[in-house]
Amino acid sequence: MKLIIIDFDGPILNLTFAKQQTMNEASQRLSLKMSKLAKLGLINYIDQIYQVERIINYRILIHKSLTKLKENNLINFSNSQIEEFSKAFVEFFPKHQKISPDIKYKLEQIKNDYPLTKVCIYTSQTTKKVKEILESSKFNLQLFDKIYGS
Repeated sequence: MKLIIIDFDGPILNLTFAKQQTMNEASQRLSLKMSKLAKLGLINYIDQIYQVERIINYRILIHKSLTKLKENNLINFSNSQIEEFSKAFVEFFPKHQKISPDIKYKLEQIKNDYPLTKVCIYTSQTTKKVKEILESSKFNLQLFDKIYGS
């Protein structure tokens, strides 16, 4: 028996791309400008704060990250703009979370060619959220023998 363990946030779901797309959409909707450095900083702070504080609520996570950017003079948002951006981010983020079509095809191929191979997902996201994303992407959940979420 062989076992393949996949980190959901990397090869299956490109969260960095989803965060970039979401930032662009939220900025555009609210007519807020963010430099490239601020956008990179936001992604960095989201990841850092999540790792240290284990905040799963994206509205709170984005709010804290934007506040940190403001403290470091990387953005010039008011407190109400930070709040509005955080709400918009949460609204737009799910539609930008997309499953990689390549990984979907490769996993189907592996399971067909090697049916005894076990495929597991390991992620810091909740199992429920992972299943929701997979189902909304019409991904066959039967490809996975186990999903280890937070």
